[in-house]
Amino acid sequence: QHSHSYCFAMGFPFAHVFFQSAQLLDTAGKKELTDFITLYKKHREVMFTAYTFPIGEQPDNESWSGFQMVSENGIKNNYLLLFRELHNKEPVKQIQLKYLAGKTIKITDLRTGRKVVKTADANGYFNFSISHAADFLWLKYEVVTK
Repeated sequence: QHSHSYCFAMGFPFAHVFFQSAQLLDTAGKKELTDFITLYKKHREVMFTAYTFPIGEQPDNESWSGFQMVSENGIKNNYLLLFRELHNKEPVKQIQLKYLAGKTIKITDLRTGRKVVKTADANGYFNFSISHAADFLWLKYEVVTK
């Protein structure tokens, strides 16, 4: 009930290698995973040098959960991986991020290329949107400095 990319993304903040019987996938599944892994390889080295924190709610198949990967400088090369789980009914969710209270960030959706600028509230909360359950966001962000 989850896409191949969703399943792969669940483990990539922690696993340097991926093990799956790709030969068992249909043509569309192989293409989806090949494209996603190619994109992942462009970012994995930077991601593995970041500090990784759990964000959102505890995974229970009804929540929003994920990871915030903060670079050593905290300004550029930061990542978010957010999961809207299979039985979740909320297409929009407020998620609290570390070290960003009251700050503005420029976000790039790595899967679509879409860019947005968002400002956190005083407690570091941002609104995120995922249209369909069992989907995820993989975002890169940088803090906008004045």
